Order: sequence, then C-alpha cells, then structure tokens
Amino acid sequence: PAGVPVSGELALGARFCRARTVAVTGTNGKTTTTELTAHLVRSAGLDGRALGNVGRPLCDVAEELAPEAVAVVETSSFQLETMADFRPDVGVVLNLAPDHLDRYPDLAAYYAAKQVLADLTADHGTFITSTTCPEALQWSARQRRLLFGNADDGADTYYRAGELVAGGAALLAADQLAQQSPPNLLNAMAAATIGLALDLDRAAVARGLADFPGLPDRHQLVARRGGVRFINDTKATNVHAVCAGLDGFTGEVVLIVGGSGKGEDYAPLREALGSVRHVVLIGAEGPAIGAALQGTVPTVTAASMAEAVAVAADLAEPAAAVLLSPACASFDMFANYAERGRAFTAAALAAGATATG
Repeated sequence: PAGVPVSGELALGARFCRARTVAVTGTNGKTTTTELTAHLVRSAGLDGRALGNVGRPLCDVAEELAPEAVAVVETSSFQLETMADFRPDVGVVLNLAPDHLDRYPDLAAYYAAKQVLADLTADHGTFITSTTCPEALQWSARQRRLLFGNADDGADTYYRAGELVAGGAALLAADQLAQQSPPNLLNAMAAATIGLALDLDRAAVARGLADFPGLPDRHQLVARRGGVRFINDTKATNVHAVCAGLDGFTGEVVLIVGGSGKGEDYAPLREALGSVRHVVLIGAEGPAIGAALQGTVPTVTAASMAEAVAVAADLAEPAAAVLLSPACASFDMFANYAERGRAFTAAALAAGATATG
C-alpha cells in the first residue's frame, strides 16, 4: 500500500553497527576504492571490511564489528534510494557521469540519487569528492569537506613532481603505487583522502598503496602474445569508464567494445580514441557504437567474443594492447560482466597468448 516506508539492507545494518563507517559512491571506481580503503585500514593495524555493493552485506557483520573497526561500504545509487537512516562518518562521491539512464528518467534524477549521500553523511563527519566533479562541488556540505584531484583547485590530495601528496606532505612516489592505470591513480588519490579523514597512520597508508594487489576485471593484464598485451576491463560498463581508462594510455590499442545498452550517448568515445588504432564491435550495441565512431578509426564487427579477440589479436601491432572495455552491460551475451571477462581471457589463450596470472 502507498505510504509504507521502505528501508534497505544498508540502513538496517547501520542500526546495529558500532564501527566507524565510510560510504563510497560514484559512477566509476567504487569497488576498487572500497577494497583499497579497507586494505589501507588493515595496513594501519585496524579491522577494515569492504562491504555493501562489493558483495558482502553490512548486515552479515554489523554486530561483530568493534567500535574501532572501519566498515567501508560501497553504495550504489539504487541502494541510496533506501538509506534514509544511514549516517556514515565519511561520505565519498568519486565522480559523476551518465549511467543507468535505463532506470532514471533523466541525468538530473540520477545525480540526485547520488546527492543523497552528501545529505546523509553525519554532521560530525567528512564529505569527500573530486575537484573535477562540478556537480558534487556545488552541493552544500554541513560536514568537513576534503577534496582530491587538482592542487590548483584546492585539492587536499594530488600528484605533484612525481609524488602523491596528501594533507600538505608527500605520501609516496607515484611510481611506487601498485596499480598504475589512469583510473587506479584516481582511486589511490581518493583512498588516501579517506585515510586523511580517518586519521590513519601515514606510513601505513603508504605501505598499503604500494602493495594493494588490485581487483579482477578492472584493467587487469590477463595474457601476453609476444609483445601484445591482453587487458580485461570488462567492468567498464559505461562510456565514462572507457574514456577514463583510455586517458593517458601509452602505446597503441585495439579496443573491443559493445554489449547491452544502458541508454547512453556514445559520442564522447570519439574524443577518447587517441591511442586506439582499431575498434572491434560486439553485441547488441555494436551497430550504434559503430555509427557514433564513424569517421574516426577503422571498425570491424564480430559475432562472438572468441571472434572479437582473434580479430583484435591479428590487428594488433607488436607492443600494442588488446583492450576489452565495453561501455555496455553484458546481458545480451553473458550472465554478467565477470563471465564476459572470463570469455575474453579464454579467447586470448585460444588465440595463442600465455596467461600472466
């Protein structure tokens, strides 16, 4: 019946959780930043748990967490719709870009769902966002606010002269970071900023950033064939993620893109193709993406992942990368994005590559 309040799992778990809580949202980078932050907490000798949309519910562990523990909770916009009673100590909005427009009536509604986190963050807590996220920067914040991104725009965490700087002092050399892809450099900045908010030991944060093993399916090198690298970025399920992943990419790329649609405009991909020499189109959205890229780089259509990888491998110059970064969901061809990533790896091996893991 109308008027019945709906409470989500995270709001329920928060009622029984004595630990400090960090809620991480954004269009891209949520899972890696959540897992990395929990890793930094553990590096500092504390009980850090990655929970929420990463796969393990907060309710599973809420009652067992001690007050000094830290629950790092990935929160999707869908979850934020039912989190009225959740008051995280640290709220993080990593970035905002078009996504889930198959669910929300327009972009403003999607961004409004994300803004809920800024409203929910505890008054005594900290709200964190990027200097390159103009929407979140405009939200009024009662809480202390920390920024990551560009130093000239007031960031508390940024890169300068080859170092990651946090809270006004160098934390570690950027080339010591375990994960070096452009999206992971952003994730490291965000996690270091959360470390500032939690007042974690700086040396422990530096150690954690240097030894974090990364996550599957996110710019993961899975195989090599001679000098050609096969990189699985199947988790890049929207246009913003693909553009961010290609930004700063060194060397030539053969890009595999396509899948099931989420209502996005593919035109922004045109501006991100600097390193891309060929595009292999797959899935239901392949024709639409091909039309959006017309006049940029050569495209070819493949009927399966096995065919796409075989074609891409043949097109790749020595020392190039074959990159699966689909800009789409996976449900037209696969059960989920992880199955798509496994199919990519299997096809690379079938094409004569050797696994790296």
